Amino acid sequence: MDIEQIKNIKLNFILATARTGSTLLSAMLNAHPNIVSTFEEPFAYNLYPKYKNITKWTSATIQEFCFDFYLFSEGRLEVQFGTKKDLETLLEKNKEYLTVDSAIKIAYLCFFPNKEKKEITTVVDKQLMFHLYLEKIAKNYPDSKFIILHRDPRDQCLTRFKMLKRKNIHQGYYRIAGAWNFVYGKLLRLKTKIGSDRFLEVKYEDLVSNPEIELKKICSFLDITYNNVMLKYDEQINEEVKKTKLDAEILKEFSLFHGGLREKVNTEKIGAWKKDLKTEEANLIWTICGSLAEKIGYTKHENFIKQKIKPTEYLVNFTVYRIRIVTYLYHAFPYFVRYLVKKIKYGKNFKNWVLISKDFYDKNYYNK
Repeated sequence: MDIEQIKNIKLNFILATARTGSTLLSAMLNAHPNIVSTFEEPFAYNLYPKYKNITKWTSATIQEFCFDFYLFSEGRLEVQFGTKKDLETLLEKNKEYLTVDSAIKIAYLCFFPNKEKKEITTVVDKQLMFHLYLEKIAKNYPDSKFIILHRDPRDQCLTRFKMLKRKNIHQGYYRIAGAWNFVYGKLLRLKTKIGSDRFLEVKYEDLVSNPEIELKKICSFLDITYNNVMLKYDEQINEEVKKTKLDAEILKEFSLFHGGLREKVNTEKIGAWKKDLKTEEANLIWTICGSLAEKIGYTKHENFIKQKIKPTEYLVNFTVYRIRIVTYLYHAFPYFVRYLVKKIKYGKNFKNWVLISKDFYDKNYYNK
């Protein structure tokens, strides 16, 4: 792929909260020969400020870019990324023409190394934290489009609760429902602020019930031709797992949390809350999320009774708001501060301004 093709690649984003089917949607899109669809690696946001004003890229710049790419990784590269050498080689090949935009697109092309990239015209990136800095993403990539993926809050809360339990993390339904309400409330406000023409809303329930209809709608929105190979995403996932030869521990974790991707799409999880949630749990979730959920198109269940919020739940609220405030402050800091925080967090030799140990990059498969 030449540099002009790379420059013309369109960059788009999936917006959602956890356990809404966003990884399923990403897998479906990634099966398309014209799309690379990654999940939960926020480099497009984190690297843009540092490299946006660089007009002449050198080999040293490229090495630093590769270094920073791994620094900001969220640790999911083993499943979907190639190697540092792949990234470095592609950047060096196009060094004379590099800008931050093309460098970031080249980084996307290094994902799924077994996938043929000659026909790639579109990238669709998924990151569950995008709602925190969506305005910056929209500004940095003014031609980008956004897919908001919804799911009935009762099913989402149930699935999220079970997933956290498998990780031995206890979060009550009050907190999980509050997160759903916060994220989608913010996304819908940002949709109005940024411009609704750049957004498409999709429901998980529609995606698994009528995948072809919904995928055609998404392809039309992204200005690409629909390809029914997207319905065979499970075959590609299984083939990818075989080719990649994942470490046993990584494969175990993948199977535990995303094992469903290796099966055909089905509707089994729609309405699971009716069987698995207690009445008071369903009522609590709808008390918190119901107003927004109805605007999105979900329906209140029969015999719903508004729940009173227990005093102890306000303590949970305090903890949640404290976390949100810290997170917002972090993203409000100038880039060099966030960069320094990241280096301190992951560096083992923070003295005399030697901020990063090579061990961190070895663990992230930096030198493969």
